Amino acid sequence: MRRGLGFHARRSPGGGRGACGAAEKTESSSSEQLRLTGRGGTVLGMSWVKVPIPTRRKHRRMPNLNLPPGTLQVEPGSAKPVLTAFGFSPSGFEEVTIGQPEEVRELLAKWPVVWLNIDGFGDEGILRKVQEIFGIHPLAMEDVTDTTQRAKVESYGDSTFLVVPMPQTHREGVRFESEQLSLYLTDRAVVSFQATAPGDCLNVIRERIRSGRGRVRTSNTAYLAYALIDTVIDAYFPLVSDMGDRLEELEERIVHDVDVAQIHDIRAIKVDLMRLRRAVWPLYLY
Repeated sequence: MRRGLGFHARRSPGGGRGACGAAEKTESSSSEQLRLTGRGGTVLGMSWVKVPIPTRRKHRRMPNLNLPPGTLQVEPGSAKPVLTAFGFSPSGFEEVTIGQPEEVRELLAKWPVVWLNIDGFGDEGILRKVQEIFGIHPLAMEDVTDTTQRAKVESYGDSTFLVVPMPQTHREGVRFESEQLSLYLTDRAVVSFQATAPGDCLNVIRERIRSGRGRVRTSNTAYLAYALIDTVIDAYFPLVSDMGDRLEELEERIVHDVDVAQIHDIRAIKVDLMRLRRAVWPLYLY
């Protein structure tokens, strides 16, 4: 049986019972015909209907063992970092795309609160420079690039490190998947890290900074971190609603007409629910 392909047996007309001695499978446009030859030479025909089964997500890599603390574990082929930053106060804001990490020092000198977002880990030199500028603890920096982390909060002196699973639904063919969002919080700045290319659910906060709506521009970095996490959690609600709609639709179909393809739909929803629970459960504990 091929990976990612399920089969449902349906006996063809005239098919009988009995022990089988040999099997021969031939493909047709709509199904696969399995011809079973019994001991007495009787041919038993059965039709096997293809049912696509959602493939499992690639297993997350395990953390590298026997490495010194603070080692950055950058995946080969990772996207080159893209740095975007906001500096703001109650009276205004500045939004820039940064070519080199050193450029963020100008924002730190000019604005009371700075939010630096980094998409992609493909340049360890840039990550190390950001670590130096913001005084990020080596163990926190190690956890940033180790994207197998569950949700957690850790204190490093006057700074706080947070990990939150952020829902991602933009990849074609994937209904639900989460990405690790890491936040390092100081008294003057929030640094957020995402492993993938630009694209997240945080545009709500960006628009609040640009427009001056809400309390983000009039508050400190703790409120900014809270607003980012709150936005991530809000992004789960449409996913849960969508899963409820899919379950209701599937239930309606099963009541009126049982179909082999529904096995695929049930499994797809089950996989999504397991992924959702794995991402959200640690948030509930906090």
